[in-house]
Amino acid sequence: MHLPLVSVTSSAISDVSQKDADNLALLTAQKEAEQLALINANEIANNILVGNNELVIISALEEEFLINYSNDEKIKITLVTKSPFPTYRVLTNDAECLYIVSGVGKANSAASIMYAINGLGANKIVWFGTSGGALPKYNINDIVIIKKSIYIDADYTAFGYALGQMAGEDLFQYTSEDFSNLNYELLQKDTKLVTYNDGTSGTCDQFVTNFELLDKFPPSYDIGLVDNENTSALQIINSLNKKSCIIRYISDDLTDSIDGQVQTFDKTLVFCSIFFRKYFYENLNTIKSF
Repeated sequence: MHLPLVSVTSSAISDVSQKDADNLALLTAQKEAEQLALINANEIANNILVGNNELVIISALEEEFLINYSNDEKIKITLVTKSPFPTYRVLTNDAECLYIVSGVGKANSAASIMYAINGLGANKIVWFGTSGGALPKYNINDIVIIKKSIYIDADYTAFGYALGQMAGEDLFQYTSEDFSNLNYELLQKDTKLVTYNDGTSGTCDQFVTNFELLDKFPPSYDIGLVDNENTSALQIINSLNKKSCIIRYISDDLTDSIDGQVQTFDKTLVFCSIFFRKYFYENLNTIKSF
């Protein structure tokens, strides 16, 4: 049995060739559109990153600002770049700034401050986020403006320095009094939460779960909070003569068990994030204009 020969006409070949050409043209147009969109996105990002970044706000964890965030909220937060640190554009009705997620720890905080100042041109830094409470007067969900900060894991006493004093540095690193006072006034006006303006924090690279480190220091130091970023951030900010304010949300209590601290932290993290989004939405223009 012989199969009939299939006749392939020149018009059929032409039809196939035309379809291939059309598909190729469509793919080329799609790629060009994607490349153009990428170029435009990069140009927009670059313009934002080199724009008016007088104020930069920073937290160690994105959950301290973005947990449960919805695009339907009044404050608009959009990712600009993921490198060298995740950086977001924060937009309110009357102001905008950049927000950096530094990551946890002293090295990350110092590096993110250098990026904010030297890379983005920041003259004012507001660092915010959670912190463990270490004094009876501080309760969960209290807000504390940090006045000064010390390394509680630094020991250069063999070279004549005080315990907690980084070699070649002052014992305490201080925030900017006038800039901190402005934020304290805004916090008192806009929140029902208890707010303090006298915080002394102790910075170290560990999750502090007891008073072992703090008990080494004189009670007169009045270290009331523990964190992983404050002192190293302030060391860089002060060396470059920039304005600073640190706002800490008490998320856990050192008198609690380790499991209790972790559970309380997880719960208060949500409230912390909502609180700071509301705070910056309502006060960003005032803070930036200082």
